[in-house]
Amino acid sequence: MIILYPAYSFETLSTDRTETEAAQLLASWAAAFHPALLEKYNELPRWESASVPPYEVSPFPVIIPPSCESYLEPNWFDHQQAGNAVHIRQLSERHAVADALLEHHGLTAHGFDDEFVADFYALGTTYFLVDILVRKLHYASLMDDAQLSSQMFDAIKSYRQNNRDDAVDHLRQAFEAVCTSKEYYYPATTYFLDLTLLTAKTSAETFRQLLKGRKYVNVFLSADLLQHLPNESPELFAVLKSGVADGKVQVIADARLAAGRNIYREKLGIEPTVFGSQTAALNPFLPQLLKLTGYKGVIHFAPLDGWKISSNGQSKMIWQGDDGTKMDALVRYPLDSATAVDFFTLAEQLGDSINSDHCPTAVFAQFPGAKSEWLDDLYRMNLYVSALGDFTPIEKYIENTPQCGGVRKIGLEEYPFPDRGITAGLNDVDDVQQMIQSATNIIHIFSRGTIPPSPTTGSRQTTPCLLINPFSFPRKMYVNVSQWKTLPPESDIIELTNEITVDGKTEKEILVNVPPAGYAVVGVENGERKVENEEKAKPTFISRLRHFLPYSSSPALPPPPLIYKQEDDIGKNVKRTVYVLANEFFEAKIDAATGMLRSLFTPDSRFNRLSQQVAFRFPKEIRKEDSRSETDPNRGYTVSAVDKIDIEHGALSSKVHINAHLVDTSGQTVANFTEIITVRRRGRILEFELTVNERETVPPASSQDSAFSWDSYFALRYAWNDTTLNMRGGLMNGVHGVDGYHNAGSKVYAPKFVDLRSETGKRGLTLFAGDCPFHRRFGDRQLDTILNISGKTRRNSRFGIGVDIRYPVPASLEFLTAEETFVFPVEKIPANPSAWFFLIEAKNVIALKWEILKETRTMPVSPAGIRVFLLETDGKRAHFAFHSFREPKRAAATDFYGEELKEFKTGGDCVLLDMHGHELLPLNIWF
Repeated sequence: MIILYPAYSFETLSTDRTETEAAQLLASWAAAFHPALLEKYNELPRWESASVPPYEVSPFPVIIPPSCESYLEPNWFDHQQAGNAVHIRQLSERHAVADALLEHHGLTAHGFDDEFVADFYALGTTYFLVDILVRKLHYASLMDDAQLSSQMFDAIKSYRQNNRDDAVDHLRQAFEAVCTSKEYYYPATTYFLDLTLLTAKTSAETFRQLLKGRKYVNVFLSADLLQHLPNESPELFAVLKSGVADGKVQVIADARLAAGRNIYREKLGIEPTVFGSQTAALNPFLPQLLKLTGYKGVIHFAPLDGWKISSNGQSKMIWQGDDGTKMDALVRYPLDSATAVDFFTLAEQLGDSINSDHCPTAVFAQFPGAKSEWLDDLYRMNLYVSALGDFTPIEKYIENTPQCGGVRKIGLEEYPFPDRGITAGLNDVDDVQQMIQSATNIIHIFSRGTIPPSPTTGSRQTTPCLLINPFSFPRKMYVNVSQWKTLPPESDIIELTNEITVDGKTEKEILVNVPPAGYAVVGVENGERKVENEEKAKPTFISRLRHFLPYSSSPALPPPPLIYKQEDDIGKNVKRTVYVLANEFFEAKIDAATGMLRSLFTPDSRFNRLSQQVAFRFPKEIRKEDSRSETDPNRGYTVSAVDKIDIEHGALSSKVHINAHLVDTSGQTVANFTEIITVRRRGRILEFELTVNERETVPPASSQDSAFSWDSYFALRYAWNDTTLNMRGGLMNGVHGVDGYHNAGSKVYAPKFVDLRSETGKRGLTLFAGDCPFHRRFGDRQLDTILNISGKTRRNSRFGIGVDIRYPVPASLEFLTAEETFVFPVEKIPANPSAWFFLIEAKNVIALKWEILKETRTMPVSPAGIRVFLLETDGKRAHFAFHSFREPKRAAATDFYGEELKEFKTGGDCVLLDMHGHELLPLNIWF
């Protein structure tokens, strides 16, 4: 039999084919290996060029793939038909080509069973791929056709004699004859990995057929799917569980922490060691989390999203996380087993992998039920011999294959910007509310009568207040005590007090220092007032600051207002009305005409450090028509105009209420917005509450309920003066360099905050993002914080600008939680009105989660101890003491299951710890 192919020679056959062309060529060649046809002609099929086909009429059938007919001259068909040649034309599928040949020769009742026929088809496909592999790379083939023919026809003869064992043995030798040609050039082992994507729609019978005849199947199985599978699809669950028990199914888990991984243990009795997500949800912080959960390897791509990283020619690498943890990772992106193109190019890809890869690998992804006769051919080949590659279980591949791909630390710029994926599954250690609740429980349990019991419902005019600080760092809490008849004196606990009367209404407020992981109880009888030097207040900014500094403030003088109105001279006899918001740390000016933050000064700066405004960015087609100058910073954006401004004075905090609207270049209103700006005494954060009400006239590009646009959006626009500031982002309760994870100099993902920091680290501006994680950077000094789409016409957000905050992560956690949540009226002030229960000396380390350790045989005291998750937030090494109000007897680092990894020294009331940058440390302490 002769098969035509679209090239002048087999060595020049291009693998750059369409899906249709690749399927036709693969099908035509494999169909010619039907055992009944081989038995009929007693010789191997061969290729001939469609460009120069044999002119003489062949006694053998000629198979002409449809894509090759355009290469033939019309008179060639006329000459062949005159000689009664047999042509198989216009057929693209394997079974159709084979059936046409069998029918022509009257061999439809050939007597070979389907399994035997399928083995010969697999032999034909293997022959084709191996021949292309060696010819493409070495321009020569060492295929021993004589040995191959002998073994093939002996197999057919044995089958006819009903000697099936001999037939199988001859088939094995035939596959080995094909394999010899490849091993002469490439003796290295090549690995095949089959990744099956299991879904809730997969039927039990489909999955059962998939397992039939295969040695191993690696299954992507999420913990969420497995959790509901026994109830929603019990038959599929039974087949899956049986396959796992037999060792034929290896599970690739999509559950990062112990809570999710326990599902695999409960349902299937296994603990998967390889993690893989079908959708893009990886980030540089995962390696340590996976390691602590018991995983040994990770699949570093997302087959459903098509996301992948550059593999540098390697199939496997050592993935180094942000904290330095290393983990084996498969990075070879899978071929689609349902497409012919990927199999047609398989030989060439294998050749490239063998030449450059220390661990030559081909990966195939498939859905159960998606028929792939070419992948079935490779499986049948693998049952006889590893001619092209050996199908390997994923866990064995991760553990036993060479680790020669190098160590790679991949920044966030190579990962997509998911809405939820980047933090999905991390709520065990990254949920603020859970952290607060667990810490509060710990404080209550360990207090044991140290602090007053359950809150009273009595009058707050006479009862003290209990303030609980669930964070592992000290906190300043503003408490409104207007119900109290008098203010308490200032003390070490009560840092500041003030009383103000506006419109006949008196407001009292105190600023309380609450120790880390502890409490403070305040009342009118707290301590004695501090004795401080009196100094006459001066109407200058510096004296305003000095007035409130602890060493020079005067209780006898009324404090200057936090907000006041003034006229600024901007030159040429032009005045500008501004509202000044000033405290001890900064002076901010709000433009009375536009409502924008025009300037932000600090005592140590002689220039404006930051400006901010609310704006809408027009779609690209509208921006092109903007008549404003290219140098105009507002080109392409709306401008704002104030409708009304009100001032609300308070005892220790004051607010500016702004009602304004956004207009385009024609003066048409695009949206209305309200903004409340809050300034506090002794506070380093200028707070913003923003509500945008979109008009129907807003351009359509912004009105997206489910889509996200990087081009047109509502935003808070920031501009700063200092080009030397380094931009960092708050992510996963850590601070990370933005230059390492923004794409094309513009897109930034920072859900916690954006931090602008000097080289020394002492000076900085922290832009707290509220619930808006996406930002766009323009040049060295501008940033848009894109407002989240929370509804079609209304957007509510809370932002903050922190001034010279050295450690932004603790400040961010404080900013996200209101003080009122942790203030309770109690019956009395205890003997010790303020205390901490746990103290972390390192300011760059915080506690994320607290748990009580249960009683054990060796530790009968209840509670036996605590379990705390510590996180280094600033990317720096930390060597510090963890203090406890009870003397620790023993302390050890653990994984997420509580298994001990390392023991730490204890001494006195503390545990001596050492952590590297961005490390997450689960720590058990026994008392």
